[in-house]
Amino acid sequence: MPDGERSRVRSELRDVQRKAAKLERAESDLARARQEFRESVRHAHEAGVTLSDIGAVLGVTRQRVAQIIRGE
Repeated sequence: MPDGERSRVRSELRDVQRKAAKLERAESDLARARQEFRESVRHAHEAGVTLSDIGAVLGVTRQRVAQIIRGE
């Protein structure tokens, strides 16, 4: 393989590595945000906010709110 092509391949592979690391960070951030969201919904319900009221704010049914609280 010519040097120029080898250099291009290495550059492409470094780019793939960077994008994979970026995706891994984003997936981790998303998992953390989902957990924080579930906790927030659960805390609101524990504080006395009804499932229906939470659902109205989120645009989902009270049944869906119950699923969110259960982690489904």
